[in-house]
Amino acid sequence: MNDNHDFFNNQGHLPFTFTILTQKKHPMLWHKEIEIILVLSGKLNVDLGHKTYTLEKKDLLLLNTNEGHSLTHACDNTVVLSLKINPTFYKNYYSKLLDISLDCKSFLFNGENSKYEQLRHLLAKMMSIFYDNDEYAHIHLLKESLYLLEYLLSNFKGDKETIRSYEKYSHERLRRIMNFIEYNYTQKITLSDLAQMEFISVHYLSKLFKKNLSIGFHEYLSQFRLNKSMKDLLYTNKNIIDVALDNGFPNVKSYTKLFKEKHTMTPDEFRKNINSKDSYVYSDSFNIPDDYKEIIKSFITKQGISLKEDPKLNHSINVDINKPVGMHNKFEKILYFDLVYDGLNTNWQDNLKKIQQEMKFDYIRFSGIFTEGMYFYNKEENTYNWFNIDTLLDFFMKNNLKPFIELYYTSKKYSLSRWHTLLQNFLQHCIDRYGLYEVQRWKFEFSSEDRNYEKSISLYVKTINVVMKNFAKLKFGILFVPAPNFEELYFLINFENRNLDFMSVEMTEDAFLKKKSLVKELLANIRKMNLKTYFIKVENNHYLNDTSFKASYMINEILNDLDESSRQITFVDDLRSSKMFYGDLGLLTYNGFKKPTYNSFYLLTKLKGLILKKGPNYLILRNNNKFQILLYNYSEIKDYSMLTFEQYKGAKEVLIDNKTHIEVTLNLSNGKYKFKTYTLSSRSGCIFNAWIDLGASNNLTSEDLEYLNYKEQMDLSIATTYIDQSYTIREDLGNDTVKLIQIEKI
Repeated sequence: MNDNHDFFNNQGHLPFTFTILTQKKHPMLWHKEIEIILVLSGKLNVDLGHKTYTLEKKDLLLLNTNEGHSLTHACDNTVVLSLKINPTFYKNYYSKLLDISLDCKSFLFNGENSKYEQLRHLLAKMMSIFYDNDEYAHIHLLKESLYLLEYLLSNFKGDKETIRSYEKYSHERLRRIMNFIEYNYTQKITLSDLAQMEFISVHYLSKLFKKNLSIGFHEYLSQFRLNKSMKDLLYTNKNIIDVALDNGFPNVKSYTKLFKEKHTMTPDEFRKNINSKDSYVYSDSFNIPDDYKEIIKSFITKQGISLKEDPKLNHSINVDINKPVGMHNKFEKILYFDLVYDGLNTNWQDNLKKIQQEMKFDYIRFSGIFTEGMYFYNKEENTYNWFNIDTLLDFFMKNNLKPFIELYYTSKKYSLSRWHTLLQNFLQHCIDRYGLYEVQRWKFEFSSEDRNYEKSISLYVKTINVVMKNFAKLKFGILFVPAPNFEELYFLINFENRNLDFMSVEMTEDAFLKKKSLVKELLANIRKMNLKTYFIKVENNHYLNDTSFKASYMINEILNDLDESSRQITFVDDLRSSKMFYGDLGLLTYNGFKKPTYNSFYLLTKLKGLILKKGPNYLILRNNNKFQILLYNYSEIKDYSMLTFEQYKGAKEVLIDNKTHIEVTLNLSNGKYKFKTYTLSSRSGCIFNAWIDLGASNNLTSEDLEYLNYKEQMDLSIATTYIDQSYTIREDLGNDTVKLIQIEKI
């Protein structure tokens, strides 16, 4: 739990928030929301006005807008549910909402009271929607919230004068002051200014704050500004000085001092800890914390509301953190693009810079450098002009990407001797321009138009013999396309002791699915030759490539199917298409939006450390005192691989329904831990579904694009909890869902 509230993440853009109050004592609170308090277990002391009430299990209390109160847990097993309702939203439907007071205190009545029991039922109904968490949860919750508000207005509208008996005149005065601070906190505000505005003395106003809020004016104003600054700190790239000044602080020193007192770190440290690369966004999903699932489930079912049956437990994993079984091998991150001319496009380059800043790929693989227009040969002078190729390579160097160059031979364009001459001139030019040390880090891959074993073996052997005479220090490899009968040993034996660095294996998706075990054996045999292995899968376009279903598929393939082999990832969809989505293979759409496969690959790049457990649908790592738990639900989707767009829309619920339930128990040392959870699913980090919600149009407005930019981000939730010896994580995953949970002792 965190130090104040344990949110069921954040309920997206809904006008209310459910919260479990975990802090033992909440000092005087004063907020605009209408708040309903329900005690699920234990006892809660509430200071309200000049009275103190003790609430027990099942007791309800409603707090009106700007009604000062403090809360204290009266025993250790106290669990309190809070529902905060934003009255500004509902005022659009009932204009008098801000002008009335509601009187709801079940503890003042002995025995059962039907109107309070019905209120509990309405709260339980909303909680059941959270618990079941289906595709239309947002819609159902909004509808139920309107029922709830109607019921409150019909049954609990109080006598305003009764409320005023303990609020007195200070309530209205403080409300005016709060509103003034809300709208003017970025400006200089003094106690003297407010006293003058209210026609009272500074001394009287200071006592008014202390008496009603239990803190002084300056402390309240500073805390208010600090809370407001968090939005700038999390969601903008403003420097810390601007964050401080834009939120009313006189200087960065005072801001940093207060921030450190509150959060035990500086604003800079906090921002780095959150990590701007994580694209911190509030969650649109509903996940009830595991610690409270049973008590909330009990509350719901005792109200006569049925819940969906718990899914079958597919994986129960007990993890001994002191017994690693191996090291997680970091694969090389290789981007791929097909048409070399695209690399000279400004928009293409801007997208590459963006993706490289976040993921830091190692190599970029491409072919076609010897196509017409990429270089020029002066036959009379026997000289080469490599200007366009240099422009492309310079760009890669500037962005810390090592070239992985496919050198493709075709007899239709070159004789073998001319091909060898061209190769040697190009390699020497690279060394002259970039230096031997740099070019030694690149990779050069020979490939041929002819996939016949005998002909490709002959070409590769002759070419290797030529280039090794002058360029033996460079990293060369060959492209191998296995024949249907898979007689790979006949091919491989010709390249033992040839001083190669690597071998790439290329297969169609269909062949790969049919012969996975043989592919793993082939890659293992190549590694026995002391060669690095790279895998290239030739895939067809289909709509699943644009969806979150492809995310689990990609993760399983990289972690399990390819073992220690690295796989190239297509960078961006074809720039020649004007369609937003059409099933292409890129991590990005043609106009630079992140697809779900981008997010899944990003999660893979974060993994490092010792393997504690690895199996179908999970990987658990340890890196010193940090733990990473990757959970995903992989299942082959053969029947859906060629879906049309309309068929996909009709089948997506069937795909999601293929769920798995995973429980992971870790034996951790006692202490406080921070949990950072990334969630990728059809509803978070999947702009394809968001695009469908917009009508699947290729003519998008600026607002549409802004919405997609928001929806491309994965959910990221951060919380802290105290752990006593062991902790169990329980997750129900559809096969559109990937979760990465990072745990760190603090």
